[in-house]
Amino acid sequence: MRIRAAPALFVTALTITSCSALASDENGRAQSAAGRSAFEQGRYQEAEQLDRQALEIAKRSFSDTSAEVAECLNNLAAVYAAEGRYSEAEHLYRQALGVWEEVSPDGTEAAIALSNLGGALRSQGRYREAERMHKRSLDIFEKSVGLEDQRTATALTNLGALYNAEGRFSEAENLFRQSIAIREKLFGQDAPDTAFAWSGLAEIYRSQTNYEAAAHALEHACALQERRWGPAHPRLVPLLNNLASIYSAQKKYREARKLLERAAAILEKSGGPDHPDLATALSNLAAVELAQHKYKEAVKDDRRALAIDESSLRPDHPALAAHLNNLGAALVAVQRYQEAEPLLQRARAILEQSQPATPQLADVLTNLGHLCRASRRYNQAVEYYAHAIQIQETMLGSDHPRLVPVLEAYASALRLAQDFASAEKADVRAMGIQVRHTLRTQPQR
Repeated sequence: MRIRAAPALFVTALTITSCSALASDENGRAQSAAGRSAFEQGRYQEAEQLDRQALEIAKRSFSDTSAEVAECLNNLAAVYAAEGRYSEAEHLYRQALGVWEEVSPDGTEAAIALSNLGGALRSQGRYREAERMHKRSLDIFEKSVGLEDQRTATALTNLGALYNAEGRFSEAENLFRQSIAIREKLFGQDAPDTAFAWSGLAEIYRSQTNYEAAAHALEHACALQERRWGPAHPRLVPLLNNLASIYSAQKKYREARKLLERAAAILEKSGGPDHPDLATALSNLAAVELAQHKYKEAVKDDRRALAIDESSLRPDHPALAAHLNNLGAALVAVQRYQEAEPLLQRARAILEQSQPATPQLADVLTNLGHLCRASRRYNQAVEYYAHAIQIQETMLGSDHPRLVPVLEAYASALRLAQDFASAEKADVRAMGIQVRHTLRTQPQR
């Protein structure tokens, strides 16, 4: 029985922070500068304390609707977002945005707050709201500073990250390439700030099962970030997670495990044992353990990931669905079907409500198919597999290699349901896709 425990993959957008200083308060300037320095070095608890102090100073020295207070609100919100406290970050970003829209509605400060607010909304799975914010931000940057500015490049990356999360890969790819081109023109070919755009491109390559190109893009991104921040900075974590997922797809499980253990160690040190991003690292580690048939370890890590999610995310968050799916898959692997099914059904309900017809939903339906086939509910398995195939065809096309394992499972369920003619058609189709994909990817002589 093949269980597909899809790791939850996230491309983390760069946070745009304000660069102006508290104009007329020396103590406030010092606190704000120290807070930014701690934030950039990944010392988030220290940054939070310093930014809180800077905010209190600004409130005493200026009015609550001053640009100085808005700057402090924005920078404290950035710390909250990095700590995974997205709803708190959203609240502060909205306050900062309100001030800047009143003072200068078409200025770069408003665009900064809009882009950051969009990132906080994306992290909560509120994609439509996030898209509005990112588009408004990008429009302001393009009009105020032009197309060849690093702030415009970052806004492009943030919107691309949103499209990536929604599975809108062609739109995301275009934005990532624009962002990379701008930064390389401004700062040179190996500009560290292109790292997250390269990571986004890697996810697109991964969706096309071009794992070699995906691994190359992510290795490049990791090298750029390590050069800038060092080997243990929290900004490396999403890159390590995504590179591990590529290695796992290439069956390089030992390399994948090392990266995920490193990511988890960085997060536990910088954000504590309940950081939301730690759930992603643990869930991905469980997926590797599942592929290595280490089922008990996989269940343990998936349970811990889900517990972190339950404490930090709203009940209908798409990331929660990914970890419900992974734990369900691990439980199916150890034949604990009664425990697995409610988890998979809950994941299905979340995704159907928030992100209908996505590859993530297809993964959940495939795992439900596996569960029903293993528990001898063959007709239900056929229905789940057929639905998963339909979604993948809509999202990826009718000849995509990701269809092959689902078609094979579908054929197996059809045979068990004694529909031999349909089973043969599914097997033939799977074989045809596999052959054509092999021919397309073979090097030309």
